[in-house]
Amino acid sequence: MQPRCLVFAVLLLPVLAMPRMLAGQIKPVTEPVRGNELYFGYSYLSNSFNSYANFSGGGLNGWDAAGTFPVTHSVAVKAEAFGFYGNSLGDSQLAHFFLVGGQYGRHFGKESAFVHGMVGLGHINDQALTLGGEGPSSNFSFAADAGAGLDTPIARSLAWRVEGSMLYSDFTAASNQIHGLPTYFARFSTGVAWRF
Repeated sequence: MQPRCLVFAVLLLPVLAMPRMLAGQIKPVTEPVRGNELYFGYSYLSNSFNSYANFSGGGLNGWDAAGTFPVTHSVAVKAEAFGFYGNSLGDSQLAHFFLVGGQYGRHFGKESAFVHGMVGLGHINDQALTLGGEGPSSNFSFAADAGAGLDTPIARSLAWRVEGSMLYSDFTAASNQIHGLPTYFARFSTGVAWRF
């Protein structure tokens, strides 16, 4: 019985020591995960602002620009602006948002991933909610955005970014007969991030 236990222990020891030996091969990350970043790209919003009940206006196309400035090893302050343009149900849709918040990022090999949460203001044009002929009750709304993204390097200080998030805004129509306008929107963005 004892030789059998000895053989088992000799065979099990390298298996148990393998994670420790492999961990010694991984290079520790000592530099900050992120430096300053500027980003510009294309953005798509899942729905228009005047869709309600059985009337759907479709998505809107636009742009996205952001600046990220590190505070600690993997936490940064992020300021982001984006705009969306199009026509929906005969109404011109022009919306702009400016948000500020925090971002947490980590490297995974050459790629880096991040999550963010931001709050700010949104602005919509007068013609965007002319359902009933009166327009929006206010052109400004509180806005919040939470999402995540992935950066893949394409050059020494450039990366290609893919980002998805959920945007909240609460634009309402001036007509008290119109209820149920969308407040949550899926947002997709892709473009180039410059690290400096």
